[in-house]
Amino acid sequence: MNKNESKYFKSAEKMHTALISLIDEKDFELITVKEICEVAGVNRSTFYLHYDNTNDLLKETIEAVYKDFFSRFGVSEEEQPFIMIFYLNGIIGLINEWLARDCAQSKEEIISIIQKCILRPAH
Repeated sequence: MNKNESKYFKSAEKMHTALISLIDEKDFELITVKEICEVAGVNRSTFYLHYDNTNDLLKETIEAVYKDFFSRFGVSEEEQPFIMIFYLNGIIGLINEWLARDCAQSKEEIISIIQKCILRPAH
């Protein structure tokens, strides 16, 4: 990878990270290109070199998180759809149970439980 390619990918990673941090603060629909650029420390022209709009960034960010998740666990591409279905069905089941219990636990408690289920335990 040459210097320009490396810079291109580093900018993309900065924007992925910026988007994730902004989503922690507010709804995706309210996030602007200007905010993403400010948090990522890149120019608007850099954003538009990579993406047409925030939806394109969101799609690529999701793919990057997905790829990173599976690479950490050494999951082959062939196995990935099955693993993803396993996790999604588990999360959906957990949310359904929470709803059946009239959302007695806080949203933060449910997020914490989901995180405990999907994070790799330390050895």
